[in-house]
Amino acid sequence: MSEEMRRFEETDTAFPDLRGEMIDGEIYIDAVVTSAHGQMVLAIASQLMPRWCVMTEVDTVYGGWHGRSLLRPDV
Repeated sequence: MSEEMRRFEETDTAFPDLRGEMIDGEIYIDAVVTSAHGQMVLAIASQLMPRWCVMTEVDTVYGGWHGRSLLRPDV
């Protein structure tokens, strides 16, 4: 586990009600979801639902990111 990922897990544990992400080793926590953001998520989800399973609790990690990114997409 990289040092960045260890720091991320500590931060994520400290703020369980917020959804943080790590992008290129930097931790981002957005406490407020904007209306435009929420509307876009709903628009995309509504298009996917007839053919795809929509999931919101999925952490996305790719080995090529070398433990420096963990994304949590809305859909």
